[in-house]
Amino acid sequence: MGPVAMFKKAIQILKHHPLEAVGDKVKKFFKYYAVNRHKMTVLTPSIHAEKYGCEDNRYDLRPFLYNVKWTHQFNQIDSIINSDQDVLTDRPKNPQGID
Repeated sequence: MGPVAMFKKAIQILKHHPLEAVGDKVKKFFKYYAVNRHKMTVLTPSIHAEKYGCEDNRYDLRPFLYNVKWTHQFNQIDSIINSDQDVLTDRPKNPQGID
């Protein structure tokens, strides 16, 4: 699930939040995910020294270096927010009382 799919799912779940706030949360999540993904592939020496077979990320084929900007995906999220596609949700773009 990428940023756009997560945004579409999140606006269905978080109906009481404005689209801009949900978009910002998704963008922030994927920005920090990209910044910290490489840390998941490194194991500490103490884990290597153990005899029991722990997960060593040998079969994890996901990429571990991402572009932090996610320009294409974030532009798609912005275009969904700025368009008048209320087909995705059953609520107005900016509900009253929520900043």
